[in-house]
Amino acid sequence: MFPRMGRFRDVTGQHFGRLTAVRLSHQNAHGSAYWLCTCCCGKSKTIQVNSLITGNTRSCGCLRSEQLKSRRLPGSYWSRSKVRGGPRRQRRHPLRSTWNNMIRRCRNPKDKSYLYYGGRGIRVCQRWQKFRNFLEDMGPKPSPFHMLDRVNNDGNYEPGNVRWATPAESNRNRRPRNNAKVTP
Repeated sequence: MFPRMGRFRDVTGQHFGRLTAVRLSHQNAHGSAYWLCTCCCGKSKTIQVNSLITGNTRSCGCLRSEQLKSRRLPGSYWSRSKVRGGPRRQRRHPLRSTWNNMIRRCRNPKDKSYLYYGGRGIRVCQRWQKFRNFLEDMGPKPSPFHMLDRVNNDGNYEPGNVRWATPAESNRNRRPRNNAKVTP
């Protein structure tokens, strides 16, 4: 039936997880045997015999799908399973990095922008020390291009002095440089 058949293990009728070996499908050029298996879900799949014996393959793929579905919370923005397995990881809110950068440039002397913010005395108000309060006051970005902008450049980061601005609006709201000549 099969030309140049090497030695192979006959697993006909044996169960491997959700799979049942039906018959030998073929052998590749290296002599590895592949078996036609049926899954308990009704699908058929050709699988290398070593994967069946070692337990690396236990289903047609339906087992993994079921495991991933059971880990996810339907409709939840915050939960997501890693693609390659491992513990469930929470997705960061899109504005979290904006908030972190605001806090860092006002507090951390090692930050490259500290000189222009915290070094000038610009602070983040007490209410915005918590991300939840910042998010509640500012709301979502109108578009991905908008950025955090202070209306009064010498004022602190606080409600009423901060807005979402486009890059063009933000550039018009800059303080003049010390070495630049300001024309009236």
